Amino acid sequence: MPMPAQPRHCLLLLMAAAVAALVTAPHARASGETPAQSDTVLATVLVTGDQPGPGLWRIRKGDNSFWLLGTVSPLPRRMRWMSDEVEGRIALSQVVIFPPTLRFESGIGRVRGLFLLPSLLKARNNPEGVLLADLLPPELYSRWQALKARHMPRNRSVERWRPLFAADRLYSEAIKGEGLRAGGVVGPVVERAARRNDVPTEQPAVEIRIEDPRGLLRRFSQTALADTECLDLTMARLEQDLDRMRERANAWAVGDLDRLLALAGVDPGRACFDAVLQSSLIAELGQEGLPERLRDAWLEAVDAALAAHATSFGIMPMNLMLGEDGVLAVLTARGYTVDPPDAADAGTLEAGADPESAPD
Repeated sequence: MPMPAQPRHCLLLLMAAAVAALVTAPHARASGETPAQSDTVLATVLVTGDQPGPGLWRIRKGDNSFWLLGTVSPLPRRMRWMSDEVEGRIALSQVVIFPPTLRFESGIGRVRGLFLLPSLLKARNNPEGVLLADLLPPELYSRWQALKARHMPRNRSVERWRPLFAADRLYSEAIKGEGLRAGGVVGPVVERAARRNDVPTEQPAVEIRIEDPRGLLRRFSQTALADTECLDLTMARLEQDLDRMRERANAWAVGDLDRLLALAGVDPGRACFDAVLQSSLIAELGQEGLPERLRDAWLEAVDAALAAHATSFGIMPMNLMLGEDGVLAVLTARGYTVDPPDAADAGTLEAGADPESAPD
């Protein structure tokens, strides 16, 4: 998958991580609906080996079709995705559209930006040497200690980190220990298939211009973030949702769409995203409504693909696809025909597709 533009310094890295959290977290479950995990509950066994993954949605405008693969994260680490259908669709497409990203521009070059690495590490810490024990409410810090002892007991430096960074590291270590992986399954396959078949790729982006990155980073390192909720919800996801993560991962792997859609979970993504965007320093950049702008940029690319090409292909996190304000609902409201995977497959067969050219 094409990677977002390389961040020039810690602030941009932080914002990119927040976007990643936003586009990979599952739908939020109403507070109190998810029971806490019990030690007596047997964990879901993760699938291994070759797995088909889910079917594709088909968005139609006249004779033109946009084939859409929904993604989830994390997925089973020892699964091998049987991607023949997706690679076949890409081979027949005129363009491949990836999920939206932020594109950062600044007055310094990439090489010079590398010299800001020491500042990056400094800005990761809480201002004025504050520890998580001093910053977090006692109940929240007690939960943090229990999860840290379970998932990363040897990491001491994280106690000095901002809650947003601490949440990211805790989540990464936890899913790794559970036999899950956060990325590297779908994106690389789609990118290779597009390159092998000479299919152009697009990654819609919202640009952010940083005029004085060094000065902004210096002030950022001295400014607190409202990111306690980010850590709280990340911990809630690990406390309450680990087995649902495994179930979701398995459902995606085996292509069980009904089960996949039925599984909701605690969603830390938006809280972590807002922790960055609600900073007074970020407000200077004028980035209000950024989640909606990212979605709209992707929708514009899909509009253009359906207007210009007989066949196109895209991937999108399922949490951004589904629901009342998801992209599938928006596309339906715009007058497109949206077929779920089973109907999309049946429609292809009914249209008399050449069995030699159609993927299995």
